Amino acid sequence: MRSYPVRYAAAFSLVEVTISIAIVAAVLLPLLAILSQGGGRVTDSEDRFAATRIIQSIESEIRYSQEKSAFFIGSESDSQSGSVKDILVPASSATRFYLGYDRSAKLIREISKGEFSTGIQSSDTEILYLVELKFSKAGTSSGPGVPALYRIQFSVEQPAFTAEKNRSRERLQTLLSGQ
Repeated sequence: MRSYPVRYAAAFSLVEVTISIAIVAAVLLPLLAILSQGGGRVTDSEDRFAATRIIQSIESEIRYSQEKSAFFIGSESDSQSGSVKDILVPASSATRFYLGYDRSAKLIREISKGEFSTGIQSSDTEILYLVELKFSKAGTSSGPGVPALYRIQFSVEQPAFTAEKNRSRERLQTLLSGQ
């Protein structure tokens, strides 16, 4: 009887395959964790950037009217037509306003304190960010011709449809002179 030589196919053993899978898993798992954290940071950066744009938009439109002794949001051309809404008559007590903005820093509408606290529950899907403006007097003028300072605190929060305690928020404070 004739015997044929046995040919073995080139292959990896079970031990070699197991060790290689363990090495690949040990390298890939930390990389996947790093990538998922990066995605979360991008979202946080986008939200912070949108909040900054909203605050800059509000700051650029705040004006002081000596005639009315009040701050208002709007441009000079708006004040001539009388369409500007006074947002603060300077007084000793703090004044708060609540506003709804979209992602492009466009004011959608003024909202109530209740809507700010509980979130926007209506079909107003354009509102993505809720803004709380708090105006207060920061000090008195130190003499004639020296304007008083006013503190403006901004709180930009999102998502707009959740309750206040569940939102992420960016806060900023600035001083304006009443002049």
